[in-house]
Amino acid sequence: MHRIYKSTRDWLITASRTNFYNVITEAKMTPRQKEIVEERFIKGKPNFLIAMDMNLSTKTIEREIHMAYLAINRILNITTPDPQVL
Repeated sequence: MHRIYKSTRDWLITASRTNFYNVITEAKMTPRQKEIVEERFIKGKPNFLIAMDMNLSTKTIEREIHMAYLAINRILNITTPDPQVL
């Protein structure tokens, strides 16, 4: 996993609920992305269960989480790693 995504994921896991909701609101994510991120990081559901509940493919869930990471990352200003280090 890229360090930038790991940093974002770690922040999402450890953030208070207030900070979590403030950031996902400020990130201007789609309603579906918000729902997926809440299911994943607040309720702790694995991707395949989110996909089943929302009647989507796991690839769609993974893509939406990826896009949410990018949006959240813009708000948190987590720096992009040097591509040569990856």
